Amino acid sequence: MEKTILEKWYRKGWLKYGLKTFNALDRLTAGRIFYRDYITSRIFSVGVIDHERPAVDGGIFKNTVESKLAAKDKFLKAYKLVPLKYRPMVEKIVLENKDIDKIPNKTEKKTLCEALDFLVCYYAEKKNEL
Repeated sequence: MEKTILEKWYRKGWLKYGLKTFNALDRLTAGRIFYRDYITSRIFSVGVIDHERPAVDGGIFKNTVESKLAAKDKFLKAYKLVPLKYRPMVEKIVLENKDIDKIPNKTEKKTLCEALDFLVCYYAEKKNEL
């Protein structure tokens, strides 16, 4: 059983309408990464540092605020690549995990797929930079 609306769309075969260069699994993966970046970028989830707990050196950032700011920057770069006309669909389905009220028509399916194609390109480029 799917956990998210995006996974439901994938299972029903509704993520096949974008560029032929990418497949439905590419779009699903990009959507999942985008959602993960969204969750990790949320500044308000930064807690107070417990200075009595021993510090563990496990990252490049000196504190959680810096890491949250870097995560927010990463998310916003991906978000800005999605054209304005596609953002409401991406926000609703991918970020808010809400489905549309009716069975989506081909235009709505294509809209989400085209938006996810921008994210596939972005994340593929990021992967190639590593």
